[in-house]
Amino acid sequence: MQLLFNGVPNLAVAEMSPWLDLRVPPKTEKLVFVETQTHRRILKTHLSVDALVYSPQAKYIGRDGCDVLWSMYNHHANASDKFYATLNDTPGRIGPPLLLPPHDIR
Repeated sequence: MQLLFNGVPNLAVAEMSPWLDLRVPPKTEKLVFVETQTHRRILKTHLSVDALVYSPQAKYIGRDGCDVLWSMYNHHANASDKFYATLNDTPGRIGPPLLLPPHDIR
C-alpha cells in the first residue's frame, strides 16, 4: 500500500486491500468491494505461486520467507480472542482450529 500511496501514514490497509483467501467476511462481500474500488487494486494472498492464476496485466510482489515467518508469528501472537473466535467459529472451517503460537518461537 505504501508503494502506491507514497508513504501516506495510517492507511486502512485491510479496507483498501481485502485478503481474499480469508473466509471472513464472505468472498461475495469482498468481491463487490473490489469491483467498486477507484484506486489501483492491491490484493494480498497467502497462496503459493502455483495456486495463482497468472495475468500479464498484473504485477506480483513477493516477500522474503524469513520476513513472512516473523510477520505471521507476530500477527498470531498479538491477535485477540475475538480474532481466533471469528476464524475458528465461522462456518466452513477445514481442519483443526487455529491456536495461539507458542510463547517462544524457537
